[in-house]
Parts: sequence; C-alpha cells; structure tokens
Amino acid sequence: MRVCEIVVLKHSDIDYESKTIIVQRMENQYQEVSDDNKSFGKCRYEVIEGNTKGRFGERTVDLSDDALYILQILCDYYKSEGIVSEWLFVQKNGVRIHNRAMESHLKKYCKLADIPIFKSMHKIRSTYISLLRDAGMSFEKIAEEVGHQSVITTMNNYSFDVNSDEENRRILNNSLNFFAQSM
Repeated sequence: MRVCEIVVLKHSDIDYESKTIIVQRMENQYQEVSDDNKSFGKCRYEVIEGNTKGRFGERTVDLSDDALYILQILCDYYKSEGIVSEWLFVQKNGVRIHNRAMESHLKKYCKLADIPIFKSMHKIRSTYISLLRDAGMSFEKIAEEVGHQSVITTMNNYSFDVNSDEENRRILNNSLNFFAQSM
C-alpha cells in the first residue's frame, strides 16, 4: 500500500476473519500559497473517500498472520491508553497522523528494534513488489495488488535486471536451444 493510503485506514477497513484490509481512500497533501504567489503557507491534508491513486480504486489487500497480530497489538494498546478514534494510525490524542509523520514513526521504530538499515516507506513498497515479481507473480496481478494505474508502471519502475550480461546470455541460449529442440 502507498503511505497516502495507509494513513487513512480505519479500524472498520480490517476484516480479521477474511484476513484482508479494504483500501478505499487516500490522503491528498497540498501546500497553501500566499495571495501574491511568493510564499508557501501551511500544509493541508484532505481525505479523498472512495478513491485511491490507481485505476483499481477500491481494492482488497490480503494480510499476513503477522500483520494481523501487529494490528491487534496496536488496537489493544489504544484500548489500554484510552485512545478512541475511527482511524487506525493516530497520535495519543486520537488525531490521525499524516504522510510525513508515518515516515518519522517508521524511522523511530526501526531504531528501537535495532534495525540497522532504515528504508523509506516507498523503498519498502518497492522491495515488496520486487519480491512478488521474483516469486513469479505476473505483472498484471502485481499491478492490481499494489493499485498501479497501468502494468507499464509496474514493469518500468519496479522491474530490474539483476543478472549479469553473461547470465542473461546463458538464459537466452538455453531458451533458444530448448526452442530449437522442440521444433
């Protein structure tokens, strides 16, 4: 999921029984401009309901048992602290966090967990997409899973050649030899 989709998740979006989460809104961030167009004002955030960035719009994303466990811990924590909010990711006062705050929280928790290498939310998303591709999932299914507008987006931005030129030649030769033998 994109950060702009994660920060607007609600508790009601999680279905613990089917182990899924519904992605059905996104946060749009914009910065006000002064009347004379010479300076920027405050950042403003708006929640766009029923829409996400990609063409798939509302989509259902599968959750692992680990993800469900962590979400349950989060909900239990909120309950123990008396934090009440419809939003899934909030500050102690129950106010929803925004895109930029999610990144700083992630950095803080990586440090607390003694994870030596910090990866941005976008980098984690890229790694996830690469792992799906390496596991053999089709570009079409990956694009649907991550909400890309087009399969071309997935192919151009998340598919990298990890083989050496020599390895690519070997694969090509083996494929050509197999093709020639099958004729």
